[in-house]
Amino acid sequence: MTEGCIDQLTVNFAPTQPTIKASYENAAAAVLLVEFPGATLGPGLNTSVENPKGYLYVKAARVSVTTSGVSLTITLDKKRPFLISATRVPALLKLAIG
Repeated sequence: MTEGCIDQLTVNFAPTQPTIKASYENAAAAVLLVEFPGATLGPGLNTSVENPKGYLYVKAARVSVTTSGVSLTITLDKKRPFLISATRVPALLKLAIG
């Protein structure tokens, strides 16, 4: 959802929230990597690549399973500041980009 000049993404977890690590993939790329070490995808969920509509800065989002957990790779139009807020109850992560 686009709110003003910030793209907001929300990720829900069950039953509890895993550890969250977020950083740009490297110094040059506008690819934000959000990792959830120790997490697994829930029943019925699959890895996917999405080209979301309605976002200003997010151009693609990919969910993948790694040897250490689950990762969310977000391709942006360019490097932008981001803010993560997380809650334990309900277990969710909000990511603001812009």
